Amino acid sequence: MDALRTIVAGLAATVVVAVLAALAGKAPPDKTGWRSIQPSSMHWTGVTLGTGLVLLMAYVRLFVGSSRPDAESQMNILSCLIVAFALGTIAVALSMAAIRRQGLRWRGTRLVYRRGGRDLVADLDSVTGLRTNALGQAMLSFGDGTTLRLDPYARGAAQLIEAVEERLARI
Repeated sequence: MDALRTIVAGLAATVVVAVLAALAGKAPPDKTGWRSIQPSSMHWTGVTLGTGLVLLMAYVRLFVGSSRPDAESQMNILSCLIVAFALGTIAVALSMAAIRRQGLRWRGTRLVYRRGGRDLVADLDSVTGLRTNALGQAMLSFGDGTTLRLDPYARGAAQLIEAVEERLARI
């Protein structure tokens, strides 16, 4: 019976990940043809479920506790888990805020993004490199020396990365 539960849980997790990946995918163009990078359903799910989990664990820590002989140790570990999950949730929320603040959008070969409170325009033909940094973000390098960080999990990011890779392959 335990094996069946494990299999069902694994299948449910697979379906959830597949649905989130499908929802996170493509950014449809707006009425004027611009595609924008936005936080994906994976970001929203991380913040929502992370907040719920932190609140649940905090409730258990504050109001339920434990009656076992090692209750103090359990509650100390639970406190560390609350802090860890809260930090992770905050990190995802900050990532979402950075995506929105960047305001990245593109149409054809024209790329517009916000930096320092003003909109900057770049051309995809001027991209000289695409690499991944230590945090897993895509780093676009332009001919003038500027770089642009892109969260590869954001909605529409895969389309932009694919367009950049196609242009780099032609060089």
